Amino acid sequence: AAHRPHALALQAADWICSVHRLGYSGNEHPERPADADLKRLGLDETRITELLKQLEGDPLIRSLLPI
Repeated sequence: AAHRPHALALQAADWICSVHRLGYSGNEHPERPADADLKRLGLDETRITELLKQLEGDPLIRSLLPI
């Protein structure tokens, strides 16, 4: 139970990265976290878009992404 927030964050990160093609985990159909879990993490479409823009602007991350 103490690790649940960490597990939720990892699931959300995996889902976001898979949906937006940031890397490839091998999972063609990642499970979308429950809306309540995304809300608990402070993630909505606006926040996810903001985070993706930050990642795309990071030189190290950008060097790892396909062009």
